[in-house]
Amino acid sequence: MKTRRLFIIAALVTLFLTGCATFRYGDRSFSNADNALKAQQERLTTILNKITPLEKPPYKKALIIIPDYAAIVDKSIKKSRLSTPEVVDYVTKGTINDLIFTINTIKKYNLFEKVKTIETGFPKITAKKNAATNRIVIYFYANNFNDQGWELLLSENKNKSIKLPFDTKVPAGIQRVEKWLKKLKTILDKNYKVKGDKNEKI
Repeated sequence: MKTRRLFIIAALVTLFLTGCATFRYGDRSFSNADNALKAQQERLTTILNKITPLEKPPYKKALIIIPDYAAIVDKSIKKSRLSTPEVVDYVTKGTINDLIFTINTIKKYNLFEKVKTIETGFPKITAKKNAATNRIVIYFYANNFNDQGWELLLSENKNKSIKLPFDTKVPAGIQRVEKWLKKLKTILDKNYKVKGDKNEKI
């Protein structure tokens, strides 16, 4: 299954690493990777500030797991024989920024009272190991460039993950983000069943 991770930054998704010295972000080009990443952060911050939070978090806590730097380089980005370390580093850092942004949108939306984050080389394995002690686990898996994305794992059914794709038909930006957050809440409301622990769900 082809699941794009970068739902906002088309440039980082479609960037084929050719080793060129120009770093693209959106429709802008930069000669310096730091400036391109700064533009990305500014854009993500603008979107984050537009999120309307829930009045009260309906759930107590969630564990969110994302791949670390090495795992992203190995599995998550598309490289060619012309890829330079500098460009690979740029796309990897842009991917990390995007993943952290997704975590921050969940926090800003106020879906949980508490969110814990783990970075690891093996997100899916780590998610399954932690499902026994964490009722709600959200993680980003990356099998390869064409097969990666967010998934939800609930403790009462830890052998079955629920995919959380972004709707690419919705315009990139706050509309796409808010639709994804609302979908996540809908999925939790439908599938999350508290068993013997009343404090997990408010």
